[in-house]
Amino acid sequence: SRNTRELADTRRPETLALALDALPPAEIRRHAPALLVRGSLAHLTGRWEEAEADLRRAGRLQPTATVASQIQARLVRLHLQRGHFETCLRAGRRALAAGRGCQAVDRGLILSSLGVAAASRGRLQQGADFLRQALVTARRRGDLALEGRCHYLLAANIHYLQGDLDAGLAAARQARDLYRELGRGDLACHAEGVLGFI
Repeated sequence: SRNTRELADTRRPETLALALDALPPAEIRRHAPALLVRGSLAHLTGRWEEAEADLRRAGRLQPTATVASQIQARLVRLHLQRGHFETCLRAGRRALAAGRGCQAVDRGLILSSLGVAAASRGRLQQGADFLRQALVTARRRGDLALEGRCHYLLAANIHYLQGDLDAGLAAARQARDLYRELGRGDLACHAEGVLGFI
């Protein structure tokens, strides 16, 4: 289950492709963790319909609670990226309502996705509330990457649009500093871009 999480959460399509190449296609179709990994690869490479089909199929195979939580988090992010904001909000709320079945790491990702979806629908306060909940989750877990993401999203998607430039600058700086600490120069550059824009 830990290996499945690491594979499904990787941002390196070549790593996912290698893992999948080791399995016969018939085996992939019968195992929720394998479908989660294949759906994650399709998501990362922009094959969104294929990703959604694999993730939904994985959910129907009665996965473990951990894998089910990952599937839900990936579906929520997929809906967000596709611009299906209301679907994202519904799916995210359902996943969070699962309570203990929703793993803490996935809860933070789902909350941050809900924050962006709500803000994209013009519901800035609701978006801010979701992002602050995600930030609390990140801090409790010591998840610096998610904490940086929350600060970044608060700066770009909430504070700036609300006209609270001081809060936006502070949040963007926090994101940049966390990303630097993590050695994520690419994301630190994104945060610098938000700083420059604000």
